Amino acid sequence: MKFLFVLIACLTFASFAQAEKSKFEILGENFVDGYIPQAKYAEGWRTGRCYSKSEPNITMGAMLIVATVFHLPADTTNNGPLFPQPAPTKTLNMGIARHINAAPDRYDTLTDADKRELLLTAGSPTFKKLITYADDGSWYSDNLESNTKYALRIKDSFLFAQRTVLKDVGTEKAGDVINNCYFFKKIN
Repeated sequence: MKFLFVLIACLTFASFAQAEKSKFEILGENFVDGYIPQAKYAEGWRTGRCYSKSEPNITMGAMLIVATVFHLPADTTNNGPLFPQPAPTKTLNMGIARHINAAPDRYDTLTDADKRELLLTAGSPTFKKLITYADDGSWYSDNLESNTKYALRIKDSFLFAQRTVLKDVGTEKAGDVINNCYFFKKIN
C-alpha cells in the first residue's frame, strides 16, 4: 500500500510539473529532441506559432520560408569567349516572419495580397543574405541585421525553430534563446 501511495504521488508530481511548463519550454525540449531535416522537406512556406522567452505563453503567428535563391556572378562584364561568365550560384535560404500583434492564425490562410507580400520578402536583399548552412544537427540562418540566428530541426511531422542572440546586447547574451517556434502546415 505504501508503494502504491508513493507511485501515485510521483505520477501526480510529474503531471503537475508538465502542466507547469510554458509553451516556450515545451517547444525548446522538442527542438532539442529533433534532428536536421532534409532540404527538400524543409523547402517551402509553412505556417506556425512562436513563443518568446519574455512572454512564454503568448502566441505569435509565424511563417517559415525556406527557398532556393539564385545569385548572379559579381562580374557580369562580357569578356569574350576566353573568359566566360561563371554560372549563377544557388543557396538555400531561411527566414521566419512573426507578427506580434496579429491573430495567431495570421498566416494559416493566405490572401493574394499576403502571397505577394511573402514573395517580395523572399526576393528581398535581406532574405538573400539569410543563407542556410548545416551544423550540429540543425539548419542555421544568421540574420546579422537583427543580431540573431535561427536554427531548424524536425521532430515527428513538425519543424521546430529556435531564435538565438549572436552577440551580447543589453541583458541578452550570445547564445540566449529568445524565441521557440514550430511549424505545422505547408502553404506553398
